[in-house]
Amino acid sequence: MKTFKDSILFRFFIPLFLVCLAGVLAGIGIIYYRSKELLYELKKQESLAVLSNVLELVAEYNKSLQDYQKTALEGRKRELYHLVQAAMSITEDFYKKSQKGILSSLIAKKRAIEAISAIRYGKGDYIFVITSDYKLIVHPDPKMLNVNLYDLKDPDGVYVIRDLIKAAKEAPEGEAGYLFYRWWRYLNGKKLPPEPKLSAAIFFKPWQWRSEEHTSELQSQDDLVC
Repeated sequence: MKTFKDSILFRFFIPLFLVCLAGVLAGIGIIYYRSKELLYELKKQESLAVLSNVLELVAEYNKSLQDYQKTALEGRKRELYHLVQAAMSITEDFYKKSQKGILSSLIAKKRAIEAISAIRYGKGDYIFVITSDYKLIVHPDPKMLNVNLYDLKDPDGVYVIRDLIKAAKEAPEGEAGYLFYRWWRYLNGKKLPPEPKLSAAIFFKPWQWRSEEHTSELQSQDDLVC
């Protein structure tokens, strides 16, 4: 009598079972591999979405920062303009006194220089006066006075004096010219390392100033109040 192992059914069942098992295992493998692909794609899409959100936030931050910097710059320019105008008002006041005969021209100019030299604001910031022959007649550093500074440059190569005069000349009438550069700050008589600086410059034409050797008399050139 034949056993089940010797029967025809057994002979077909075993191969069929193995084929089905192989198919099931292959299907599981395909499903697993495909699941990993889908999971990778989902993670990739999530990462891209997160990255996109981050980039949008960075772009918004940069725009906000640029808007803030622009607003701060405009505010700083207005502040400098008013400070320069204050120095201009002092100069005009002494000029009018000289025109009325209350003060001589020489005394009026000296007092204007003294008054402007005393102005300080912020963290040791100051107002200085340049003549059109590139000489400073008001500045906290005595070594800078009455010297031709046409070729004076900041640490980055900006021609400070000539570019300030150029900015003032190119500005609309009644407005200030502006110049960005780096310069050494003076605080309580001490010279500090160079820092970014913004200066405003306006011409004052009624007095034509020029420094004279061995005397404080000023004459014969346009002056520039900065």
